[in-house]
Amino acid sequence: MWLFSSFDKATKDNPTEVDGKPVIPVMVIDDEIAGGMYTFYVAAEGKPYLLRVDHEEPPYKRVTKISGFNDHLGIQPPAAASVLDLSKLPSGTS
Repeated sequence: MWLFSSFDKATKDNPTEVDGKPVIPVMVIDDEIAGGMYTFYVAAEGKPYLLRVDHEEPPYKRVTKISGFNDHLGIQPPAAASVLDLSKLPSGTS
């Protein structure tokens, strides 16, 4: 869980689109970073999924897109040849 303890009050902006999908932007100032702001884009139709997060921290901007809701996520363990056997490494002090 991520606690956004440095956040100010959330402000809802006018509806817009992200990748052709209608969204409601919600902006929050990050009080710990001068000029820092998050914009959360929430789906305006169907379930209110979070579709994108923009984080601005001048001079940088990071965009995180979220998709694949309700899609199956097949997670498999790595092949045995891809796993490092730590018991075969030489032991030593550092």
